[in-house]
Amino acid sequence: EFRLAGQWAEMEPYILEHIDKAEGDTALHPHYLPQLFQELAQCYFNLGRWDKAEEANSAALSIYSDASATHLWMQAMHFQGFVYVERKEYFKAEMSFQIIVDWAEGAAKTASPVESSAAADLVLQSRAEMGIVKVKLGNLKEAESVLSANLVEASKANNFSGTFRTLEGLVECFDALKDYKRCLS
Repeated sequence: EFRLAGQWAEMEPYILEHIDKAEGDTALHPHYLPQLFQELAQCYFNLGRWDKAEEANSAALSIYSDASATHLWMQAMHFQGFVYVERKEYFKAEMSFQIIVDWAEGAAKTASPVESSAAADLVLQSRAEMGIVKVKLGNLKEAESVLSANLVEASKANNFSGTFRTLEGLVECFDALKDYKRCLS
């Protein structure tokens, strides 16, 4: 309810209380606690508290890696990339997105159908974000190459969010290249 209303400040104590209760409860599903940490990270992110968002998300990442929850771990790593972008730590952001792409490409081949689909979706979104970060770093030719290839794959997969974000990245890239004809097409 808090999230739907955008009441992030009110959400923080509520989540912290649930984390305290969940940390000692071994009967809970193993993904419950890291999901609470991800909710807390999202809360801090929306409040503009990047260090706290990174700290909460790191807690989720460490628990997920112990539990081997592939698509959940990738989602947490994807979020970590966004935290780095907001903090203008573009090299760290690029590495976060690259880790997801490298790891998910392999995982998509061996995971269950549900996790494979989630992994493939996240690869397309992470490649788009990685291309956008490359634009911010000034690696424009590399960004264009990553984004162009991703556009083809995202379009073939009928992945709207991957396609849309990739197009946004290409426009940003063409704008930085001062190639306004391609920017408009």
